[in-house]
Amino acid sequence: RERKTQLGSSPEKVSLSVIISPNSLEHFFYSWVFTAKDYPHLKEKIIALAPDLAGKLQPPKHPNDFDIITHCDISLKFHAETNGAEKVSLQLDNGRTTQGAQIKSEQAKIYDNKLIELQTLEGTSIYLFQVGGGEVQEAARLALKIFQDRGNVQKKGLNVTFPAAQTENILASEWVWKLESVCGDYVVKNYISSGIAQIDEGGFFAKETQVVQIKYRGMAPKLKAVIINGPFLAFIGDETGIQIAVFFDHDAFRKPEPTK
Repeated sequence: RERKTQLGSSPEKVSLSVIISPNSLEHFFYSWVFTAKDYPHLKEKIIALAPDLAGKLQPPKHPNDFDIITHCDISLKFHAETNGAEKVSLQLDNGRTTQGAQIKSEQAKIYDNKLIELQTLEGTSIYLFQVGGGEVQEAARLALKIFQDRGNVQKKGLNVTFPAAQTENILASEWVWKLESVCGDYVVKNYISSGIAQIDEGGFFAKETQVVQIKYRGMAPKLKAVIINGPFLAFIGDETGIQIAVFFDHDAFRKPEPTK
């Protein structure tokens, strides 16, 4: 912030910041910043966290380049009655049968808008809500609206059944590519992410890694053009004397290779 190198704002960033709670679950979220000289350590960290992203990294081209990693690793187990969490067979609304999960809990709640709240052993609540068909909007934006419209608790103590599910579809967030620093000297050159989320009778599990690679926009210094077009000397030496010296005359020059 002191250097004004933090990424500036954008309509998408502002819109998202309104949705995201400032009360983040800090023990599940991590972030690191690596300078250009720390690039080998960046690669080590990515290989450990998300090896599938290692081949998508771009090496720094300027000493001022830097990289940001954010990582979340969430593991929450449902608070259920004794033997109250089990696998079941579930028939979906489209007629297909799939593996389901059943949670029996005296602490579970359902609200006026049919939002379901399940407590976890860690003290955090997981909310479930069945959405209608068609294209679903951004999950966080939809979740906020549903939570705000939940109303009052309709019933406490539930036997909840839902599909066991897993996804690796991560929000693209293409707007990140357009961000630049407040000072204007840095722009995003690479943005990659991967993750997985899973929910079943055991609980809710999610892992995601994002990497924002930022390059220095400053112009490279203009280089002076120097051309040798005749016989020349190449040598290695220092103040103590010469170690190797070679003279290359016209007869040593190679003919240009024929163009194909």
